[in-house]
Amino acid sequence: MTMLDRRTARIAALAIVAVVISAASAVGHDSWLIADKSVAAEGDKLWLAFATGEEFPAGDQPTDPDRVAIFVDRRGDETRVVRGLAVQDRVLAVHRRIEAGGIHVFGCALKPRLIDLDAKKFIEYLESERAESAIRQVRTDLKSAEPNQPITERYTKFAKTIVEVGPVEEVDGGFAQPVGHRLEIIPLSNPCRWKAGGEVEVRVVFDGHPWKDVAVSAGFEGGEAHDYAVKTRTNKEGVAKIALSRPGHGFIKVHLIRPIAQIGHVQWESFWATLTFRAIGRSDVASEFRAIRAMHGRLSPAALAGYRMGRSALETMSHQPGSPSLSAVVLAPADARFAGLADGIQASAGLSLGRMTLRLEPVETADACAVMFTDHDRGASILFRLRPGMMELIEDVTDESAERCSLLAATFVDEALFDSVPLSPMTAPGAANRAASQLARASASASTPPRRPPSPGAHQGGPLE
Repeated sequence: MTMLDRRTARIAALAIVAVVISAASAVGHDSWLIADKSVAAEGDKLWLAFATGEEFPAGDQPTDPDRVAIFVDRRGDETRVVRGLAVQDRVLAVHRRIEAGGIHVFGCALKPRLIDLDAKKFIEYLESERAESAIRQVRTDLKSAEPNQPITERYTKFAKTIVEVGPVEEVDGGFAQPVGHRLEIIPLSNPCRWKAGGEVEVRVVFDGHPWKDVAVSAGFEGGEAHDYAVKTRTNKEGVAKIALSRPGHGFIKVHLIRPIAQIGHVQWESFWATLTFRAIGRSDVASEFRAIRAMHGRLSPAALAGYRMGRSALETMSHQPGSPSLSAVVLAPADARFAGLADGIQASAGLSLGRMTLRLEPVETADACAVMFTDHDRGASILFRLRPGMMELIEDVTDESAERCSLLAATFVDEALFDSVPLSPMTAPGAANRAASQLARASASASTPPRRPPSPGAHQGGPLE
């Protein structure tokens, strides 16, 4: 297996469940513009990436940099072109230092592209995008069309994200500034302050005009292809309401397709637009990163996993950070790539080597790596073990890739990063190692093989990028 194949399997294995790529489910990939934080300070360096894939926000394959028509940073009446996008793993990414305060609207537009589909695949693609009027039109056209005549579509993709660079005035309405995309999602409130459990509104505009009856979808980190948490449509003012059912990284997507007068071989044109955001709540990724950096010195996949394990243990055992009745044992090889688990636990759970509520026990191999939390008041324990994809990510991390690997891992829900099992009554550290091996065998027998993205020639649906 080549290094590229290993990286493909490693990142794909982070998904919660395997996804079978069928003609119906592979009709189109979503694309997003993501940032490593939605709230920043002047002088901070942002990581911005354009990703195309089946599981938000991980990319399946990088977009060719030449496909980018323009990438801009708009603040108030000032628009600046962002340069330097380059392939990093499976995304196009750039680091950009933000010197000016205010609300920054980042927008990336791709150049149009043509694709030919047979009628069956085209209708399946339209069905997945809930394009009812287009489906009716295609079926009407097919009655008079030649058999097996391909249907050609010209499609264009647009992606946005918004970052608040403080301090920002409450009345700053920069979030509503359009960046000039033909199809664009305009939030009607500041998305950097959206909170889980609330409801927000967005307006969809096409060529600068509000557009009614457009299919609007919304999803969250770790979600599978087209398994959206919200499906709705715009009203006559072009406005749609989105319920924020959970905290963390999310996106809103719209798709508009229409027939056009045949110029050459083009029969349909479509436009895709997305807006990404982070709903404030328990999964406050920016705070998560700050806590890890303060304790560990930098981001690392192991420290991130340890942070999430500590947070999960506190919630499951109903304890506050630093509780004297809670302790943890980290079983890890004598390797800094894995020992970072302890720093992450210290950052989230408040356990400490100095207070002897946190211990690091050496094991010979990474396969035996596990973390056991014990509630001494109740005499119960929870054992955590890294999932195979996360294990490989930690094993292969380098100083240069630690940051972006951590950013990728942070986009997935806890269940994609590790397994957990309750142990009761209290289990001694030696037994935890044996329990970890048992959990590893159980996980291996129950888990599905990691999904591999289709090869470039295997795609049988709508636009890939």
